[in-house]
Amino acid sequence: MIEFNIRSFLLSVSRAVLGIMVACGVLAPANPALAQKSNSSPAEQQAAGEFMELIQRALNTKDSEEQIAALEAALRLEPQLKIWPLTGSRQKFRGTLEFALGDSYRRRGKGSRADNLEKAIAAYQTACTRLIWLPTVGLAS
Repeated sequence: MIEFNIRSFLLSVSRAVLGIMVACGVLAPANPALAQKSNSSPAEQQAAGEFMELIQRALNTKDSEEQIAALEAALRLEPQLKIWPLTGSRQKFRGTLEFALGDSYRRRGKGSRADNLEKAIAAYQTACTRLIWLPTVGLAS
């Protein structure tokens, strides 16, 4: 008999989505030549580098505590970035980070299960607002 574990399945799906985004270039660093042409300051380049390090830290660990710390730090840093270090849509990437944060809170073993699930739901809801985009189709009033 095959046992189905929803937690393992969701973790596999979220890792697969992040893996696909890396493979498709959505999570790829932007062309360094373009970053140099943007006349960004050393501080802006440092912030972008720190952002990328936080993303890598979140991707390279299975520990939900480390993921939560890295993702929350990246989400706090993202609005301050004047240069976007990735090739994909900033809004969609932020939604992906929020989804990953929700997944990390859902899997978290530390703290109150109810609190962790509430934080997970809040992060998933925020992710949905960023990932689901409905274009306005020229509605005249």
